[in-house]
Amino acid sequence: MQQNPIDYSMTGYPEMKPKLIRQTIGKKVVKKFLTDKKMSHNLQAPVAGGALIAHDGLPIDGIQALIDAIHRFQAWDGELQEHGVFGALSKEEYATYFALHITDHFQEIKADSTQFVKI
Repeated sequence: MQQNPIDYSMTGYPEMKPKLIRQTIGKKVVKKFLTDKKMSHNLQAPVAGGALIAHDGLPIDGIQALIDAIHRFQAWDGELQEHGVFGALSKEEYATYFALHITDHFQEIKADSTQFVKI
């Protein structure tokens, strides 16, 4: 199973920015995202140190992988790991951040009916 940012919140991010960054700039940035209820980021940038996400499957496979990761996160009752840039986040903060992150990625979906499959 390929890990994604949601899984990293449970298992640990592959690379961490220096603690000073996570506790200062990173905290300010994530607080702005959470307060504004929106975020914008480089949609093509991989997670630092993480494996590249394959783009060679059907859209439904990617959607299912996302749903599975969300279910793992919702069921998780262990300690959450620090975000690689934003530092320590509560489960509620992580959940909101992930929702904003996913919403930002939905910009990549083009209004072309050939891109959709039956679910």
